[in-house]
Amino acid sequence: LREYLAAHKVGNASWSDLIAVLDARTPANLVEWSRAWVEERGRPRIALRLESVNGTTTAALNTVDPLDRGLMWPQKLVLTEGHPGNGAADAYRLNHVYVDLPGSVKSASRPGDTPLWVLPNGQGLGYGDFVLDNANLEAIAAGLPDIPVSLTRGAALVTLWESMLEGRLAPGRMMDVLLAALPREGNELNLSQMLQYTRTAFWR
Repeated sequence: LREYLAAHKVGNASWSDLIAVLDARTPANLVEWSRAWVEERGRPRIALRLESVNGTTTAALNTVDPLDRGLMWPQKLVLTEGHPGNGAADAYRLNHVYVDLPGSVKSASRPGDTPLWVLPNGQGLGYGDFVLDNANLEAIAAGLPDIPVSLTRGAALVTLWESMLEGRLAPGRMMDVLLAALPREGNELNLSQMLQYTRTAFWR
C-alpha cells in the first residue's frame, strides 16, 4: 500500500493500479480475480450433480460462465450434507472445496453413507446460481425445517427461492415450503426472510 500511495501521490489512481501492485505479491491471479468479481457483470452458474456408485455418493460441481466469456470466480464452497440422525453431529456434515479453475470439483462420501441432500452453499459464503437436480432440490425443500444449523437453513432458503426465480421450483411448491417451515423457525433472521418471501410469493 505504501508503494501504491507513493507512486500516485501527485496524480490519480484507479482500482486497476492497486490490483497491479498487489498482483505482483501473490501467486494468485488477482487481475483475473478482479475482472470476474469487480469489473464484469453476471455471476457463475454452479451445477451440482450427485452420483452413487457402489454405495459411494460423489458430488460433482461444474462451474461455467453463463455469458460465455470464460470468466472464473475463485471461491471456497462448503458442501453441506444432510444425513439421517438424531443429533446435529450425525445429521450435518461439511466438505470444503475450493473452486478456482473451470470444470468439475468432486467430493465423495463414505461407502454406504448416502446423504439425504447436498447443499453446495451450506455456510452462505458462495456466490452464484446454484443449479441442483430435481431430487436433491425436493429433498432440501422437504427437509428445510429439520436442518439443525440456522445458517445452513438460511442458505437453503435462499437457494430454494433463487431456484424458484430461475424456474426450477414451482411457486406453489415454494409457498408450501414456507408455510411448513415458518411455525418451526426459531432464528429471527431466517424468520424475517421467510416472511418477506411469503409476502412476495403471495402477491406476485
